Amino acid sequence: MELRENLVVCIGSPMTDITARVPYEFLQKYKLKPNNATSYNQDYSDIFDDLQEYGSTSSAGGSITNTVLSVQNSLSLPNVCCYLGAIGNDDFGREIRQNLISSNVMLLSWCDWK
Repeated sequence: MELRENLVVCIGSPMTDITARVPYEFLQKYKLKPNNATSYNQDYSDIFDDLQEYGSTSSAGGSITNTVLSVQNSLSLPNVCCYLGAIGNDDFGREIRQNLISSNVMLLSWCDWK
């Protein structure tokens, strides 16, 4: 099969992975399990302020985003992979967008830029 643009199309919702080394008390405060992933909800509204103390890092994540980045990064031709999905109008959304574009993924996304 010949490689061409938009040969692989991935549709989904991106996620942001946030990683930090925190004490056990931090996990207890937010009812989190060690070495586990969880989705954001209103119970975690203060977590980002608290994480600044521990030097957290963030990166584009989620199964669809990880898949499209892995496939595209293994190829020499740009834009073989196309990502379709909604991206938030915030720092995390901009980080995901930049990560996909800099990895030569064709990005077709919807964002509420209000």
